[in-house]
Parts: sequence; structure tokens; C-alpha cells
Amino acid sequence: MNRSLISPMAELDVLGTQCEHLRLTRVAQTLPSLLEQAAQQELIYSAFLQSVLETEVAAKLEQHQAMRVQMARFVSADVLIGELSHAASLGTLDTALTPYLQPHVLVLDEIGYLAHVADAANVLYRVVNERYLRQLPIPVTTNKPLAAWGHVLHDGDLAEAILDRLLERGTHFEMRGRSYRTRHLKATERVDAPDA
Repeated sequence: MNRSLISPMAELDVLGTQCEHLRLTRVAQTLPSLLEQAAQQELIYSAFLQSVLETEVAAKLEQHQAMRVQMARFVSADVLIGELSHAASLGTLDTALTPYLQPHVLVLDEIGYLAHVADAANVLYRVVNERYLRQLPIPVTTNKPLAAWGHVLHDGDLAEAILDRLLERGTHFEMRGRSYRTRHLKATERVDAPDA
């Protein structure tokens, strides 16, 4: 059944209350303008409902996108530094930084475990500094002493600046002992690396 939707103000208030009750907040907020558009374009009731649903779907997608930004991301330092170094060589570093700046938590694993490229400190500093300014956490794992980061990242000054930003709001935990991966082996089967 098609009926035109030219509503008096009383019906507008009832419809707005129903939208709020159904938690269609975006629709309730935009209802007056939607009704005005419907009246101007002489839309039939079904077309108006489609417009309402499109508005609500857009709002839900927007909420979903906002929630995705709050997630955590786990990445190895070698992958992050490699991707950003390559992007820097192409002149697209700012775009390549985005996936590392959006998550609420960025876990950066194994700094110094593998050899890093020559501009490692430059690209890592960009990530750490931007996240520091936004007050977003970056848990970091490394098998290198903090004093060796200048050598690992090929730039002592930038390594110091990176550590300064990480440790201002962070805590350094140093763990010693046998490898967790070899815990199942008997003491005589283990090959322990010398303590660093």
C-alpha cells in the first residue's frame, strides 16, 4: 500500500520518539530533514523508509569503523621497518604509516632480533613519535640491551630519542633465564646461550 508522507508536526514527534526508542539515534537526529526531503520530492512511504534505513546503516558502519580503530596490532620490528623503509624510498611514507598509527595498541616484536636496514631509526622514530604524541601505547620486545639500540638501529641519537619516548610513560622489564621454548628439554639437552 503506497501512501504519501506529508506529516503534521505531531506525527513527526511520534516518529522521532519511536526512532529514539529503537535506538535509531542518527535517524531521530536527521528525521526533520528527511521528512522535509520526502515531502518536497513527494516520496512514497516505502521510499522514505528506505532512506531511513540507509541513514541508519551508514551510522552503524561509521560506528564499526570507529571500533576497528581501537583494536590492537601485532607486528615484528623487521616487517614494520622494512615496509616503512620501502615506502620512504618510494616517497609514500606518510601513507604507509597509517596502519601503524591507527590501532589503540601497537605491539612491536623483536627489535634487533634480525639486522635492520640502514634507515631503521628514521622510520621507527616516525611511528614511535606519532604514537607518543597521541598517547598510544607501544609494548616492545627485544633481545638487545637498551644501550645497544644505537648500533641496532644505525643511529645512536635517534635510538636515544626513541627510547626516551617509549620509557617516559613505559616500564622496562628485563627477563633472564632459560628460553621458554626449551622448557620441555632436560637440563642436559639444553643448549644455553651465554648471558648477554
